[in-house]
Amino acid sequence: MPKHLDGPTVFFTVSLARPGTRLLIDEIALLREAVRRVRTRRFFHIDAWTVLPDHMHTIWTLPAADPNYSERWGAIKACFSQHLGLAGRAPEPPPGRLSPKARQRGEVGIWQKRFSETVLKDRASYDRHLAFCWIDPIRHGLVERAEAWPHSSLHRDLRLDAGRVASTLKAHICSSRNPGQMALPLLSEVAA
Repeated sequence: MPKHLDGPTVFFTVSLARPGTRLLIDEIALLREAVRRVRTRRFFHIDAWTVLPDHMHTIWTLPAADPNYSERWGAIKACFSQHLGLAGRAPEPPPGRLSPKARQRGEVGIWQKRFSETVLKDRASYDRHLAFCWIDPIRHGLVERAEAWPHSSLHRDLRLDAGRVASTLKAHICSSRNPGQMALPLLSEVAA
């Protein structure tokens, strides 16, 4: 948890309205640009981020003076949707998702209206959610090793402190309710 920010640290899951698509990874450049634009206007620290085909998990630490994450998510979703629409690549929303008025306003209806959030109050909770971000691509059968998934902050974290990554993952595997299920080859550092 970043010491330079004194606001809340929050774990999020944000999903598309239509599960089973590849939109987020197919349009990863637009998503990154949307996040960059919002962070330029209203900073937040990205502790972890993993983008999967139809949803993403992230941990943010916010400044105490401006902890409103709902507005940030609204801006990220709007920016991504707008640029997707302008590029002519916005998929059709699920049936009944958008009213005629919403269509007139230019909404594309690709996101679930809500997201889930969990405020992380201690180091153990933080580490559990951090490990979850890193291993979720394995859980979904997208890769066999966490470092094989390209859309994860794990790569940044390995560059910064591979030992910390390994110890966090080892602790997560050992404390998992289903350790046999978690005994997948996560990282070469974990096996060492």
